[in-house]
Amino acid sequence: MNVQFSQRALKWIEKLGVKLEQVNIYFSFVDEFKQNEQEKQIYIEIQTLNDVEDHEEYLHKKNNIICKYMDVDKYLEDETVFDQIQKDIQRTQNEEPFFFEELKEKIIPKFQLQWLKERKSSNHKDILARILYIYARLNPAIGYTQGMNEIVANLYYVINDEATTFFCFTSFMSQIKDLYIRSLNNTKDGLKGQMLRLDQLLNQLEPNLQKHFTKLEIHPQFYSMRWIKLALSHEFTLDQIVQIWDELIDQREIQQKILGLCIALLKYLKPKLIQADFVQCMKLLQNSEKDVDQILKIYQEIQKKQMIY
Repeated sequence: MNVQFSQRALKWIEKLGVKLEQVNIYFSFVDEFKQNEQEKQIYIEIQTLNDVEDHEEYLHKKNNIICKYMDVDKYLEDETVFDQIQKDIQRTQNEEPFFFEELKEKIIPKFQLQWLKERKSSNHKDILARILYIYARLNPAIGYTQGMNEIVANLYYVINDEATTFFCFTSFMSQIKDLYIRSLNNTKDGLKGQMLRLDQLLNQLEPNLQKHFTKLEIHPQFYSMRWIKLALSHEFTLDQIVQIWDELIDQREIQQKILGLCIALLKYLKPKLIQADFVQCMKLLQNSEKDVDQILKIYQEIQKKQMIY
């Protein structure tokens, strides 16, 4: 492959254990999940329904078209996943111009979604959607869940290559997938289990802050659910997240490192939190300016002393 990667991208790729000589297999997945001839015909015929205003009539006619060529339930199940991915991607990183740059290639969507039909060109967000859809199809036990859009966007922003991003995303998700599987919520590595672990670490390392939270009835899920599931993606600007993820990216310990970074963030915010009431605490925890260099310095001290192991 002839992609020119940045030094940071190469480090992320290496840390995630992705072999560049193997990533071209991704395009066989792209071919497999392109519209087949039956789906192309469905796509064409569904476009003839654009003037149907009544929603129930539209759905009835659409289902009649689909059933001529393939199983309706399977088609609609896949379309629902694709639709959710597209909607989430449209809300992802809207402040970053990079994701809106037009591509030379026009990506034809696998499904005819009415709200996408006016688009004349494709941009980097269409690549993110394709990565997520292929991942969901190849990993049906995990599928797609909101939040994955933030993870893949961060990776793609640095790597800037679709095939390599797919495999880096797959490696990243292999370590945190339990956070996205609802049936595993209460397990050690599930979302609730990780929030409980963070609360235990807070009690162990910053008992005064934990007592303050208890007094104010600030429960872990009020702030840490988003922190953990999105690997802190919403707590910083994109460029700050890239800096944070330089520490986070790893082939084996991402989930553990997320907790360490959460503790570092709480330690950084502690002087203000300990003096704040409920409303002020929530603002600090959910939306406040932060010194990334200072947070990383605290995190590195945590790592050095192996406080969270």
